[in-house]
Amino acid sequence: MPGGAAMNWPPDELWSRLAACWRTMGAPSASAAERAKAFEYLKQQQADFELSDVQVTYIAEYSALDPSSRIIKRERAENAFEVVLGVIDETGLVLPFEYSVVVAAWVLHTYVFNLFIHTPRLLAYSREPGCGKTVLFACIAALANNSMHVSATTPAVIYHQLKAQPWTTFLLEEIEHSTLWKRHDPVVAIIDSGHRQGVGVPRVVNHQVVYYPTFAPLALATVIGPGRKEKFPLQVASRSIALQLVKSFEGRDDIFPNDPRFAPARTVASKWAETFQRPRTISLPKELRGRCADNWRVLIAIGDALGYGATLRAAAIAVEEASFDPEIRLYEDTYIVFEQLQADHLWTSISCRR
Repeated sequence: MPGGAAMNWPPDELWSRLAACWRTMGAPSASAAERAKAFEYLKQQQADFELSDVQVTYIAEYSALDPSSRIIKRERAENAFEVVLGVIDETGLVLPFEYSVVVAAWVLHTYVFNLFIHTPRLLAYSREPGCGKTVLFACIAALANNSMHVSATTPAVIYHQLKAQPWTTFLLEEIEHSTLWKRHDPVVAIIDSGHRQGVGVPRVVNHQVVYYPTFAPLALATVIGPGRKEKFPLQVASRSIALQLVKSFEGRDDIFPNDPRFAPARTVASKWAETFQRPRTISLPKELRGRCADNWRVLIAIGDALGYGATLRAAAIAVEEASFDPEIRLYEDTYIVFEQLQADHLWTSISCRR
């Protein structure tokens, strides 16, 4: 059952009805009355079973992929998204469903990130220790492509690893003990430059300039306690999809190194990646703008390719609303205004009087 045992999924017989209502709401041929009735029924069931918009969308897309299937809430072996999502659920992680959806898509993106301009940083943070960041990263490390799961590493390790193996997926823990909070720190430079393809970091080695590539999937885990300034550097925050983890006594930590449960999922992901092609156009929700849109483009493209585009769009909206940062939104809105006006300044009442 995707999404964790804590999820209050509706009975099997209701899945097809919910999917039918979801389709009616979006069908151009449906009358206004039919769409209104479908919406009312859907919202009632959503309230009765405490379903989020992401869960309802997942149910609809799951059913749409194979309407004749009688197997409910089980992953299909050929669908890489369902397989990875199912394995994440089996680990005992306690996550909001939208987080599981995002993590599954982010894992798959580590196999095809080179086909896109941007690779979003995954930022897992909590207000206190013991919230599941380590077990989450152990799960991601076991599923992602060529992962390197380390704690309190140095920039030099990242430089040289990427120079030798450009396909490395980095999972960096205990960032709270690093110098991440300094705007011009080398770690910040890696997070910043590696977000976009074609940008790297130059270093002088034996009096020679050596160019180190930094474009690679990267996830960060950190605790933000009361003694720490609560703002991330904008270079980090604006290039990251942020997931806030909270303590749960239902969670389990039973992932051993080389756990055999993950090998089949990696095989499915690798085979899927061999045939994946980047779409020419990727439709994004209007709520995702500027750099935020860059972060989600690859994950939504993966969702579209595997039949879960609407689920990823709903998850993106839910995650961004939960991690709303007024300063980043102001920056993005200001950028959009200048772009639309094709100007490098704005008139104000003060400037008009001068």
